[in-house]
Amino acid sequence: MDVASKRALFERGAEGRSFRGEVTEATRDEIRLLMDFDKPSHVVWNKNSQTMMIEGSDGDAAPPRTVLKCQEIAPRTMIELYEGLKRRR
Repeated sequence: MDVASKRALFERGAEGRSFRGEVTEATRDEIRLLMDFDKPSHVVWNKNSQTMMIEGSDGDAAPPRTVLKCQEIAPRTMIELYEGLKRRR
């Protein structure tokens, strides 16, 4: 997540998928996001517990809340990723 640019990226390692999102609000301990999980979903990232709570999607009458334990990783660029792969060969 980059609060300054209001951009976020969620990578689901098991599936190898990436999802884009935008930061809608940030406090010291929590960041609220609008993620595009095939449809817009409201998400809260808690920095202290390293958890992400998916609160539901727009239009859901009684959205189920899902909590995921996540790992925050350092920002990187595609060039850094490419260079890392080259070094492993």
